[in-house]
Amino acid sequence: MSVMEFLSQGGYAYFVWASYGAALVLLVGEMVQLRRTHRTILTRLGRLLRMRPRGGDS
Repeated sequence: MSVMEFLSQGGYAYFVWASYGAALVLLVGEMVQLRRTHRTILTRLGRLLRMRPRGGDS
């Protein structure tokens, strides 16, 4: 099997490579969204900890 045969995917190259491209875009988007959500959660937790009273009575 030559490289060109592999890349042409039996005449279905557009659909095969478009599927790989769409999957890659979705995975990268998922990673960006997860990182953004993680940062937001850490920011909110930091605010909550700063708002907590610091008395030594409890």
